[in-house]
Amino acid sequence: YATEAIVAISDFAFSELALMELTAGVYSENQGSIRVLEKCGFEKSATRVHSDPADCNRLQQVFRFKLNRLTKQDFAEIANGG
Repeated sequence: YATEAIVAISDFAFSELALMELTAGVYSENQGSIRVLEKCGFEKSATRVHSDPADCNRLQQVFRFKLNRLTKQDFAEIANGG
């Protein structure tokens, strides 16, 4: 249901909220989520490094965080089968 949820959220964001672009973040290791975002038209736009200092007794974990973007125009083209 992830694909359906992303499509519904994207449609709402572009049609009801009049946003021009969406950004979704996903950890690089989460290949399933990356595939779902790509299937919905999101394209990789950046990679960031995120540190989690929540546990001071352990070494900080560093995650690669991928940012993916989808424009209103790209979404409209996908929704219309283009």
